[in-house]
Amino acid sequence: MVKTKIPSLKDNFGSEIIERGRKYYQQGRVRSLVVDGDSVAAVVIGSRNYRVRINLKTGNFKCTCPCEFNCKHVVAVLLALKEKKPSMRKDEIDTILKRKSREELIDILKKMLISEPRLKKIINSTVQDINERIENLELSDEEDIDSLVDEIDGLYEECIKSDKQIANLLSLFKKCFLFYSEYGDVEPLEESMFIILERISKEAKKLSKDKRKALLQELVDLTREYDFFWDSIDDAGLRLKYVRTAR
Repeated sequence: MVKTKIPSLKDNFGSEIIERGRKYYQQGRVRSLVVDGDSVAAVVIGSRNYRVRINLKTGNFKCTCPCEFNCKHVVAVLLALKEKKPSMRKDEIDTILKRKSREELIDILKKMLISEPRLKKIINSTVQDINERIENLELSDEEDIDSLVDEIDGLYEECIKSDKQIANLLSLFKKCFLFYSEYGDVEPLEESMFIILERISKEAKKLSKDKRKALLQELVDLTREYDFFWDSIDDAGLRLKYVRTAR
């Protein structure tokens, strides 16, 4: 049950968007709703599956649909929270899993793998090095984008805990950028890419000035065709060369 104040619909959305979001909620399109402290994540079924993230503390919204934030998908999730629809909290998940025996967990995992074959990627990844898993990321179909973003977000969390944080994050960003440029501006990837760049910039401050400058210049050069990514690169104290691709 959500105790944190839920953002007002009227203060953040137009009446038409609220009505469309209400219909989505009433149609039961909000799935996999998980609350972790002030963070809310959910999947909303539309023309495809859209991932919604809400920060209840800041009131920030994010959706993987073309509208990105103040959309009907976010409204549907907020209504699910507002109507106190039962949701799964992260601490509840931890408690439930701890109560299960090894045999029960294996049985649950088998059933999940049968119903959702894409989870096999997660199982296989546990025996691979982070860089190997980054290299093995693939996007063969636009319908797989939600699964890919989930994998990338999971790898990001592992990268920031690794001994080679900057190197791993750089590899992860380059892989994301490869998908982004090759498949034509894959919008659902943008949020993850901004976050990775911001983290690299933060960690780069621990390097010598020359190494930091070389690292960030590499990222600037890589993204020159999509220079809006530069806003996430913290170049304070450096004189980087910003050369945009002619359009």
